[in-house]
Amino acid sequence: LWGGSTVMGKRLVSKLSFTTMTALRFGLALPLLTVIVLAKNPDWQGLGQALTFAPVWGNLLYQTIVPSLISMLLYYRGLNTVRASYATIAELAFPATGILVNWLILHQTIDIGQWIGFAIVWLAVLQLSRMQGDAEEPIRPTSPSSSLV
Repeated sequence: LWGGSTVMGKRLVSKLSFTTMTALRFGLALPLLTVIVLAKNPDWQGLGQALTFAPVWGNLLYQTIVPSLISMLLYYRGLNTVRASYATIAELAFPATGILVNWLILHQTIDIGQWIGFAIVWLAVLQLSRMQGDAEEPIRPTSPSSSLV
């Protein structure tokens, strides 16, 4: 889901506005994530009861708008002028940074699998950042009037 959204974003960002890209990412991911949560959560009654509380809905709305929507809008806005290699590094750094925030700030326990994943992601980011000879030009959106000139 994450990788597919990234590829979709990079391919379509020059054709669609960054707000449309953000809406597509949320609109396509939400139904799929809902199915995954419902399939993996055997406690249907507990889930139904939790969703009857206003604070749960408030928290879900806050989590959706503040960290997710705002960061996605900024990401797709910046994707117009950033090299694909830099966008890849930023995209890879996101989940690894999330693990650090959970551990350092939220004091969550991180298991061995998450630490291994963290190391793999950061090694990949390090290798990508060391790659030389990236001749790729930044993608600039073309307007219909510029193609006529």
